[in-house]
Amino acid sequence: MSEIARLLIDLQRTRASEDTVALGLRLKDDASIFAVLVVRGNQVVDVLATGATPEEACRAALDGYAAAAVR
Repeated sequence: MSEIARLLIDLQRTRASEDTVALGLRLKDDASIFAVLVVRGNQVVDVLATGATPEEACRAALDGYAAAAVR
């Protein structure tokens, strides 16, 4: 299993809801921006994190959950 797939599975388990976590890509001015998205049905309902690489975006989303749990 790839690192990205493992990170996305970890995110999905962390959320423990009926939503789905997905990875998206947006190209802007020749730069790639990856985003971890929350999808409900066929609609994006939230952006959990962004990053320059898929791994960076996934780790930022996971770190966000860890920081929220500490508060």
